[in-house]
Amino acid sequence: MKSLFRRWMAYLLLPAGLVLLFVPLCTHRMEYVEGDVLYLENVSEVDGDNSYGYPLIQSEDLEPYPALSDAVSTLQRIWAYIPSRLNQQTAVPIEDWRAFSKAAGISEEDPGFQYDRYIFKGHVKREDLLVPIEVKNLKTGCKVTGLFFLILGLAALCGSYALPSGGGIRVGKRSAVLIWDVCIMGVGAVFTWWFIEFVLSKGFQTATEWDEDFTVGMGVFWVVLVYPVLALITTAMSAQTVLITRESIAVKGLFGTSTLKWSGVESISVSQAFSPRKAGGVPAPHRVMKVLVIEGEGGTLRIMEPPYASTKKAILAALLENAPDAHKPRIAVASKEWLSYL
Repeated sequence: MKSLFRRWMAYLLLPAGLVLLFVPLCTHRMEYVEGDVLYLENVSEVDGDNSYGYPLIQSEDLEPYPALSDAVSTLQRIWAYIPSRLNQQTAVPIEDWRAFSKAAGISEEDPGFQYDRYIFKGHVKREDLLVPIEVKNLKTGCKVTGLFFLILGLAALCGSYALPSGGGIRVGKRSAVLIWDVCIMGVGAVFTWWFIEFVLSKGFQTATEWDEDFTVGMGVFWVVLVYPVLALITTAMSAQTVLITRESIAVKGLFGTSTLKWSGVESISVSQAFSPRKAGGVPAPHRVMKVLVIEGEGGTLRIMEPPYASTKKAILAALLENAPDAHKPRIAVASKEWLSYL
């Protein structure tokens, strides 16, 4: 049971630590503050003779200010449809406008300039603006917490690889279990990210981008339900050991040891575990595991499907070597089904 708890903690802590350390989380709130904002107006279209006397602006004059250049280009494009329009330009930093005005010699009293065939005017107004405000110490706190989670998660994961004692054939070899762990935590990191963003938004009112019902639901579902179930399956496979002798078959697992004597064995078969899914809107169960089932007097032994085919072959070879002759035909039939990919 310690291995199960350690793996569960590793599944929770390691992805969370990686997300907190390396993913750019949203650590700001959106708040209204008073500030200056630029309104840009396309006043008129001229023949290019500069009859108004405004500063003539070339494209190279706008190059240092890409946001302002984009705003001017947009007003040019919409002139034919909506002439003489005053637009709020929150994307243009007010500092850019002031630097541009100073460099171009634009008057504060009549802030107009000519670009191409159009006259533009910029007006600065004082308004309440919705701006991002960093939550004090939240970003640093996430990094420190992430490092702490990462250390605890690594310690928990390393402690979950203890080898079972007593010999026998181990169903889940350490290398296979390690691959499973990495894949589970790699996929789960995305859902953990959604879950952490949800927690930050609820705890600190941060302006998360992952606030849709689907992402929130999947994040909570994965962390609360999927991680413990996957930890149970992986730990059960890792802990299961099969001991086969001339007298009996014993399966040692996460919750103890079960034994059947060969004299009491009644059947040897393969059962399949399925997960529900839909294909094109039609229910189509997906096979996730083939279990070798040995039934007899006193109980039933279930040997989980090993990740490696070599482990299956070793278990089947041990069964054939130690089984009474009466059971060998059953083992041969079960072997074909257990080893097949279908």
